[in-house]
Amino acid sequence: EAENITDALRRELFEEIGIQMLREQTLTTLYDNSNRVEHYVHLVTEWRGEPHNCEPEFCEKLDWFSLTDLPKPLTPTTQKVLSNLCSL
Repeated sequence: EAENITDALRRELFEEIGIQMLREQTLTTLYDNSNRVEHYVHLVTEWRGEPHNCEPEFCEKLDWFSLTDLPKPLTPTTQKVLSNLCSL
């Protein structure tokens, strides 16, 4: 049976940053027609646990940033997501 979006998000958050998602809100879906990919954007508003880097082999570090002081460079997907959210 295929995993639904919410269950996939819950699993990925636990695997990658060690938190249990308790509440989330779907913000938008972005379509990348050139790569035939859908990006589902959610806002996690409540969780249990302290976020930490569970996959250091894939990610140098985990940190919080202000939207006005983001690290560079951003991935093209991250740029699209932020641009879309700022225009809502």
